Amino acid sequence: MRDHAFSSGSLELLADVNAPGSSAAAADERTAGPLRPSGHRLAGFRSTLSEVAVEEGATPVNAVVRVVSATTGYQMVDTDGAVLGAGAPSRPQPLRLVLVSVDGQWRVSDILAVHGSG
Repeated sequence: MRDHAFSSGSLELLADVNAPGSSAAAADERTAGPLRPSGHRLAGFRSTLSEVAVEEGATPVNAVVRVVSATTGYQMVDTDGAVLGAGAPSRPQPLRLVLVSVDGQWRVSDILAVHGSG
């Protein structure tokens, strides 16, 4: 859903991904904020998650999931589809996603780097 929000310009969908007031929401807002008033979007933006594993200690209201995340390259386009710039793909990186239950739905609260791997 996050990929679709950025690639389509439907940035309101980020509320269905991130916990309200969380550091994950703030991080996505740093990207989404400049896009909102202009209607620009990140065409072709996609992320892949691999090596997904839930860490021990999960409860019905919070969990930590280890993943390896990478993103594709993308083009920033305006409302007419004109290319304004480009973003490079990211290398795969290990992360820990801190999830919380919000109204019975899992939301991302924090995204933490995994140190000392690889």
